[in-house]
Amino acid sequence: MDSRVRRASSAHRTPSPRRSAPRSASHTSNGARDLLLNAAERLFGRNGIAGVSLREVAAAAGQRNNSAVHYYFRDKRGLVDALIADRIGNAERQRQILIDRLGDLASCDSAALLRLLWQPLLELDSGQGDHPFIQFYLSYQTQRAGSSHPLISDPDRYPASGRILAELAARSAHISHEQFQYRLGLMAMMFWAAVSWHDNSLVATNQRWSSRFSIEETINLTVAALAAPI
Repeated sequence: MDSRVRRASSAHRTPSPRRSAPRSASHTSNGARDLLLNAAERLFGRNGIAGVSLREVAAAAGQRNNSAVHYYFRDKRGLVDALIADRIGNAERQRQILIDRLGDLASCDSAALLRLLWQPLLELDSGQGDHPFIQFYLSYQTQRAGSSHPLISDPDRYPASGRILAELAARSAHISHEQFQYRLGLMAMMFWAAVSWHDNSLVATNQRWSSRFSIEETINLTVAALAAPI
């Protein structure tokens, strides 16, 4: 089953529809909104949410009107919420496509389920090989310690992830549900940190876009963490 997940994931690596069109499209409503989301994603991931002003987001998005963010999102909180909803929603659609191709999750092992959960996040790259949403979300979770992940706080909105998490929990029956969520949360932070470290390392060594992040070691560590005794 693990090889089936790999094949399904590889077959579905298509460019994400979320990335903005060329700058000339910014005169349209959706084009401007997408440009603002893309700019906020990268700036927030690099400098933290508190370290970026809405004026900086508008400028980075090529918007002459400094009130553009207020027009589309009202305030910074609205911008952050819209960014998370957009990216997590796109990843969720990718998960559902992969599940539909597999047809059955019952025969998936924990590694295959984790691949279904995390691989779609890696596909939310910038089109240039890095992963600004993952960098942003790591910063968001670090600055807002204790914030629930949308997949946990609003499970009805993400049924594909709910199925994956339910199967993962069933394979971790030796620990309580609270321990399962805690361990998986820690491993998710490790995953986001590993991707961010990989991207930053490529920049530091002038090898940007030369190598894709490998998810396998993180998956192996997470499988071990979930299987560890109490």
